[in-house]
Amino acid sequence: MLLAHAAAGDVEKVEQALDQEAQESPAGQVSSQSLASVAEGYLRAGCLPSAKLKLEEMRESGFQVPPHVFDDWAFRAGKEGCLPTVVAWMDEFSVPLTDNIFTGLLKGCSRSDEAQFVAALEQRAVAERLPVSGAALMAMLQFRAKVNDGRARETVKMMKELGFKGTTSFWDRILSACVASENIKCAAAVHAYLSKTSATTPHAYRCLIQLHGCAGHCDQVCDLCEELRAAGMDLESDMLPCLLTCASKGGRTQLAKEMSGKGANHGQSVKKNTRLNRTARKARDPAQALRALGHFRAAHPGRADAGVYTAAILACSCSKDMAAAERLAGEMRAEHGATKAMYDALIKGHCLSGDLAAGGRALQRLEADGFTPDAESFVWIMNLAARSFDMKAIWDTLENMDRFGIPLQQTSASLLMQAARAAPKFKDGCRLLTLLDRGEIDVTGDELIFNAVLDACIYLEDKLRLARTVHLYRFAAFAPSARTYSLLIQACTMLTCTQRCLDLWEELTARSDITVSGGLVGDMIAALIDGSQVSAAFELFQGWRNKVDCDEETLCMIARGFAHMRDAGKAMAVYGDMKARGYKMDVATYNHVINANCRQGSTSRAEAVLEDALASGCTPLPWVCARLIRGYCHGGLPRCALRVVRAIADKDPAADHLIYSALLDGCAHSKEFHVADELLEFMKERKVAQSTCTLSAVLTMWSLRGDLDKAFEALDAARADEAGRTFDAQVVACIIRACFRNDAPDRALKAFEDLKRSQSSVDLASYNALIGELALRGRSRQSAKIAEEACEYCLAGPDEDPRNIDKGALRQMYQALRQDGLLEEIGHPLFQKLEAAGQRTNHRWLNPVAPVAA
Repeated sequence: MLLAHAAAGDVEKVEQALDQEAQESPAGQVSSQSLASVAEGYLRAGCLPSAKLKLEEMRESGFQVPPHVFDDWAFRAGKEGCLPTVVAWMDEFSVPLTDNIFTGLLKGCSRSDEAQFVAALEQRAVAERLPVSGAALMAMLQFRAKVNDGRARETVKMMKELGFKGTTSFWDRILSACVASENIKCAAAVHAYLSKTSATTPHAYRCLIQLHGCAGHCDQVCDLCEELRAAGMDLESDMLPCLLTCASKGGRTQLAKEMSGKGANHGQSVKKNTRLNRTARKARDPAQALRALGHFRAAHPGRADAGVYTAAILACSCSKDMAAAERLAGEMRAEHGATKAMYDALIKGHCLSGDLAAGGRALQRLEADGFTPDAESFVWIMNLAARSFDMKAIWDTLENMDRFGIPLQQTSASLLMQAARAAPKFKDGCRLLTLLDRGEIDVTGDELIFNAVLDACIYLEDKLRLARTVHLYRFAAFAPSARTYSLLIQACTMLTCTQRCLDLWEELTARSDITVSGGLVGDMIAALIDGSQVSAAFELFQGWRNKVDCDEETLCMIARGFAHMRDAGKAMAVYGDMKARGYKMDVATYNHVINANCRQGSTSRAEAVLEDALASGCTPLPWVCARLIRGYCHGGLPRCALRVVRAIADKDPAADHLIYSALLDGCAHSKEFHVADELLEFMKERKVAQSTCTLSAVLTMWSLRGDLDKAFEALDAARADEAGRTFDAQVVACIIRACFRNDAPDRALKAFEDLKRSQSSVDLASYNALIGELALRGRSRQSAKIAEEACEYCLAGPDEDPRNIDKGALRQMYQALRQDGLLEEIGHPLFQKLEAAGQRTNHRWLNPVAPVAA
């Protein structure tokens, strides 16, 4: 929680938590882990002065600053323009360079004027003997490719020596950067490396041809063209002019003729066939794709190459006709051999058809044929696994992607976060959220994934990752929509950052392109209520109530919020507004409003709300109704309470017995016995069976009226109504207290023994009453006998829930034993049994002279 509060910039809560930890610590100081968490959180929030203070405090306390404190800051340093600051702080606080920090700083470098910084960073890595990881090499190569650094070839060589494969998408990005910086040497090194792994993509060839063509390297362009054709790839039409020019200049006459013919006839036919397949793909018409392939074969016998087949297979796959797609794939393998693009099309088709197992088998065949999977090969499998909540498939696919060094795609990451939000099992959702810790998901890259992460963290109450995501909002590359503002306000509410909610609300209302809805107003009001700013919430509601259409749920939430803050007046104001609009309220709103009015003593208003609830078909919770009934009884209005009971029973004949017991207790303690008699008659007419709570209330009432016989008659009647009925411990304790209240200890003992024989439950309340009351009446032997029995009862209890006899009752018993001179005969042996049973005792009880102390 310290990290979450610091990342949210909540300095006050951080300092309170640190002060509390220092007070509770035996050494009187905060631990190094806590200080490191706070420093890391402040760095994430961009609060550099506060972070530096905590780092200095760690140094002064003799603690070593752990390197992970700088990890997240290092990855953001390039965007925030503070790369040198990170290194300077590392020197100041003696933080060693780690792979995470090294990789993060390299990823932040993208300009040629940062070359000197990168060189110094590399020298430091060499001096500290830092093992270079694949991620660091990727970041280093990206920088050198962007700034046309001649040492890029050395980096490629190092990656080759370390056995680093990389993904096709990664190499495509490197070659694109080489094109932008005209880095031919780096591109040539990448090409040489890819040629040995058969992982050169059409995009890679395009970049290489463009680079060598601009440099006038005609032979290299022609060689690339021959290599591309040998790999079964199609020439793109816009590449033909460059190829024709280079073939002519380089004296490659035969190649120039072929390119010329391909450009005049075959290229046009292929383009026409591709358009037809694209149309068939959009129309979900596999028959059209097959017709297009047939026409092409008839018009150009023997000219249907792998690209033509792949286009037809992709059209059939998108139409979910996997039988036709597999048949075409078989023909293609027989005529031209398999290609990676063919397998990618099959994987896509099987996944679109919902067959995850078939998609996995197609991926296995791709690997078996010697092709290296890339992001395109995995994305459809991952998307289907996320949509179907197949957790095993998700983690197996991630393991395979890690095996090939393929990062998680943004679209897949978004679906995985949505799966975390909707996962049937809570633990599965929490495990999916750990993907955010991998560092490859750009949370702020687009609004869809940002909202998915916020929604999942809110639903799963993951405050640490939620605070981190809210902090990253400042780096968002998109203009937030109303949905994003709603999630951000909900997130800050969960993080108890009310001021941040107000800042977001101000930012939202200042934008003219977003229409504020009732839901947004409700979110903001919930944030204010959660922050105990009830007056501000009510003012916001009053200011927007005529501007937006607040739905029933929003108004119910507002009413519940005011009721929860014990502001019955404002809760009734919102309640009245809902009634005026004709909105239907839920039972939770009725419960809160009734309860708030009862707390303030406004029983008449609470009864009016209860009547509205009953009229609408809602029955509030029994304890809420009981609170209203007790409120009337305490106010000296038991008949009003009886009216409430009758109204509830009329609407709900099976009303909870708690409302009857509440009125019986109220009448008994207020001495309004005539109302209790009317209620008992009403219960008899309605054939309301005596429950534990109503029977206990009846026994208490008769004992207070001094009519013990009536109490036993009620007990016998309850037993007669249900043959073989046993009573629970509450009823047993009530009848025993009733006997002692009417000075009938013998009847209490007899009732206790009779109820035990009838298998009724007894608990310590009955034993305590008997031990204490018998001792007060001078019956020390009987009291001691009950205490000995209570010891056996306590020993029979579970270890995790120890039972303890009331110490006051035991003190009364020993005082009686002392007065009767029975300490030696009974007191000492019983004391040993009490200690053996783990009871709370006092050796002064055994003193025959001194008065018994507590």
